[in-house]
Amino acid sequence: SRGLGDVYKRQEKMFVAAYPDDSMKFAADKYNQVAKEGDILFSDELPEFAHIAILPYYTGKRAYLLRDQKNSKLYFLLKDRMELCFNEDQFKQKVVEQGKIYLVGKTKKTIRRLGKLGLGYRILARSDGKALFVVMSNPRE
Repeated sequence: SRGLGDVYKRQEKMFVAAYPDDSMKFAADKYNQVAKEGDILFSDELPEFAHIAILPYYTGKRAYLLRDQKNSKLYFLLKDRMELCFNEDQFKQKVVEQGKIYLVGKTKKTIRRLGKLGLGYRILARSDGKALFVVMSNPRE
């Protein structure tokens, strides 16, 4: 018998097949070019939820989710999926631990959010109002 995990993986593949030109592919392609073993990819919580399927599909890696602080809608039935969801404090701690993290989000909103958290960043790629950031604990890096 197949578990919910198998069902979820099939749904990811179906979503990617249905939306091959999703705007997250630009970020996954750049991440695949620059990321090294052990690098972590996050996505800001976006209302369309496409990132939940697209980023892992195109990168072959787990993507963590940075919750919207005010109106988070993220909820999963599977405990392992809920463990992928971080609030801002947890995210900042993970950046400090790792030294750098990759983050996909809406460009302007993410710049404001990272500034509020006192984190440095560089934009590596942009498309359709979204960007792939490399986020660092030192704002001057």
